[in-house]
Amino acid sequence: MNWVLYFFCLAWISLFTSQSLLDLSDTLIFVGALVVAFRAQEIKAYFQGFKPVWFWPLWLVVGIVGLLVNVGFHDSKPWVEFLEFRWILSFLAIIYLATRRLEMESWFRILAGILAILNIVAFYLFLQDPYWRAGGILREIMPFSQNIAPVFCIYALLVFVGWGDLKKNDRYLYGFVALTSGLLTVLTFTRGVWIGCAVALVVGLYIWNKKKALYMLLTLAVFTSVLILTNERIKERVFSKTTNETQSNSEREALWRGNWAIIKDHPLLGVGFNQNKNYLRHYYDQFGYPPGQRVSHAHNQYLQIWGGTGTLGLLCFLAFCGMILKKVYQSLKELKGFNRALQLSLYAALIEFMVAALTESNFNIAKNRYLFLMIAGIALAVIAQNKKLQTKGNP
Repeated sequence: MNWVLYFFCLAWISLFTSQSLLDLSDTLIFVGALVVAFRAQEIKAYFQGFKPVWFWPLWLVVGIVGLLVNVGFHDSKPWVEFLEFRWILSFLAIIYLATRRLEMESWFRILAGILAILNIVAFYLFLQDPYWRAGGILREIMPFSQNIAPVFCIYALLVFVGWGDLKKNDRYLYGFVALTSGLLTVLTFTRGVWIGCAVALVVGLYIWNKKKALYMLLTLAVFTSVLILTNERIKERVFSKTTNETQSNSEREALWRGNWAIIKDHPLLGVGFNQNKNYLRHYYDQFGYPPGQRVSHAHNQYLQIWGGTGTLGLLCFLAFCGMILKKVYQSLKELKGFNRALQLSLYAALIEFMVAALTESNFNIAKNRYLFLMIAGIALAVIAQNKKLQTKGNP
């Protein structure tokens, strides 16, 4: 196993365990990518891993201008938020190293083994949880749900679409990871990822086979109906019948309403990157919400970015993600065998993330953002590897 595989494995383990471990593995991947690039004299190639990356500096500039207009320099704390933008360095490092050092079929087999162990531990901890809600090893429900759902989409579609291209042992291993990840996704009782998974699976299967997508849609409808009819907890979660569910909905409604008011008053540049929460109390008072009304991120990634960096910032973010999705989708016509099944699975996982972002600010959460970057980076690496093979085959 080469050192890149170790670093990538460490990163995936950290996504479900320690933030400190994630910071370490991210640093190792970044430094490792720079070392490889310097030795191969490919620094230019390192920064060209994804050409539409120019949406990132544009978004950064919009955020800076918005913060200058609304806050200025009298308070240094809001400016610290811009450290989040260093994620672009991680993204480029992932693309570069994965393109040059990862053999995808072997890597996803190793990853499946790691995820199988993590899922078993997560199930054990779920059974010990008095609230009976899966939250992974750290019992952090929202970050865990936003990460386990894309994993489920990847391995479920690898089994569905790539069955004929998988080795016999891989079929069992991938099937186990898909099954356990799917059950854990359900047991997080997080409605946003439920919807995200349903949309992602149907879209993925529709691209692969329209008829089978229809079967999947009917299966999901029947499965959902059975769960609602036979499980009171899921029924309560879906229809928000308990006090906790009603409170959760009312808090989210207030956050969305407050952020929408911010957008209407600051439509172009927003109020400053991640500064939405500092303005919510002002609008809560206008709406008559009580003093203890919850103040947090928007629980909607698009509202969060729109309110913070305005329409210009939101367009940059959507363009960046949209270009990734477009590039991955277009590559499906060129790929064959396992790589095509893998690419379709990664595409579905990205779709799940984008849909789940409607009910959670998942790109603002470090572990969730890194998973998105890892999935997108590997998908772009698959494209780059395929182009290299075509170039070798047609000198």
